[in-house]
Amino acid sequence: MEEVVDVETAVVSAVEEVRITSSKSVDMAGKQESIADSVCTRRGGFNRAPEGPPAQVLEMGTFMHATEGEMVCESINPKVPYFNAPIYLENKTAVGKVDEILGPINQVFFTIKPQEGIVATSFKAGDKFYIGGDKLLPLERSALFRQSRLVMKTHPN
Repeated sequence: MEEVVDVETAVVSAVEEVRITSSKSVDMAGKQESIADSVCTRRGGFNRAPEGPPAQVLEMGTFMHATEGEMVCESINPKVPYFNAPIYLENKTAVGKVDEILGPINQVFFTIKPQEGIVATSFKAGDKFYIGGDKLLPLERSALFRQSRLVMKTHPN
């Protein structure tokens, strides 16, 4: 009977040791990171560090109006932004991320989901937003272009 108690005690202590080990932090190049986070980063690529603003930003669009806490903008760039691409002001201050892309290929609109601390109603119509050049797709490679070509082929009028 004592051996069963010892095995049970050993299992409980082993589980407790694993729990303590997994919650400890490891200092890696000055960054605090839990063991679980470092394993996830190596395996799947999620929990990535923020990239920061790009060296150069390009005009992406102009603010039209705020709706449901998001900003609706008209694109002034011939290319289409990636979903979740960071959006900046001219001084490279992060504003939010591209949430939706709307409209026909000749008049693209997009919405920006503002980051914490940014209020959508604080912008005026005509305010410009900017994007990093590496977060743009040529129109020919976007789904909007492919959908419009499909519509043109099926409806010749």
